[in-house]
Amino acid sequence: MTSYSTDSDSPCIALCSTALGDNVCRGCGRTFIEVAEWSALPGADKAAIWDCLPARRQAIALAACLGRTLEQLDVDEDGTEWARLTHPSAGVVQFALRADPDGWRLWARRAGSPSECLTKPLADEAELAETAARRLVGWLRGEWPAVAD
Repeated sequence: MTSYSTDSDSPCIALCSTALGDNVCRGCGRTFIEVAEWSALPGADKAAIWDCLPARRQAIALAACLGRTLEQLDVDEDGTEWARLTHPSAGVVQFALRADPDGWRLWARRAGSPSECLTKPLADEAELAETAARRLVGWLRGEWPAVAD
């Protein structure tokens, strides 16, 4: 991923929800630990976090469309970051928004199950969260199958 050039050392936008108990800040997208340790992190670690923020912000927006907050971020061996939330009727679900040249793709999985791609590339970032949230809910309900990768 591209490293983002920033005018500020911190991605903080002064809407910190980690102070309210969130594990992932709804303002900047950093985890509680990343916020707490930010000033001591090496530049390379900060750059890696900056690279994750666009997908995290989309994941936060998707969760908000469902009336939820992100509970946690889990990272696979391949570096894929999975957002975790609890859906009222479906329980714990993990999802990942991955950017590719044609747009964003939504992937989802339940505990113990393989991940499934739920969307073709979504290029309209303004509608990404709503579209992805509808698709995720449909998948959780068994109404929409996964799509070919």
